[in-house]
Amino acid sequence: SPNIARQLLKNPELVQFGGHKKVLTILESDIRGFTTLSEQLAPEQVTLLLNEYFTAMTRIPFEHDGTLDKFIGDAMLAFFGDPVDLPDQAARGVACAVAMQEGAAALRELSRREGKPELRIGVAVHAGPVVVGNHGSLTNFDYTVIGDTVNLTARLQGLAQEDDVIVTKVTAHLVPEFHT
Repeated sequence: SPNIARQLLKNPELVQFGGHKKVLTILESDIRGFTTLSEQLAPEQVTLLLNEYFTAMTRIPFEHDGTLDKFIGDAMLAFFGDPVDLPDQAARGVACAVAMQEGAAALRELSRREGKPELRIGVAVHAGPVVVGNHGSLTNFDYTVIGDTVNLTARLQGLAQEDDVIVTKVTAHLVPEFHT
């Protein structure tokens, strides 16, 4: 996000090759039924549809000071709490997931009016230990997260139904609003 980019420009030591262990909040979203839909469309239509969707969705983690990790086909991986510490990272991740579902609903309404396919997503949020940093080779690397927390988030995202947000118990315990 632009906010995090400004922090990194001020503190370039926050990003270095390799990684460090840290508890972060991971979010993964995925379009439901997208493989079937993409089989019915020309590749150019799939590209346009994904670009419109990702354009609408990408701004949402940024609004919550999240770090967009990557696009994985029609999935999106983001995390909260690095490279800048966020004491309320779990709450931001959950709020982001809800906002993404709201954004997807607004996008569906627009798609309905324009006669385009209506996309539905599933989202999962889980907090736990990961290794975060620049992973890959010395010549080609990505700033990303690795660990069982990321894997579990991906599996839970796969279980999320259309228009669903799955939040783990561990994550819910980190969000004060869930305790009032």
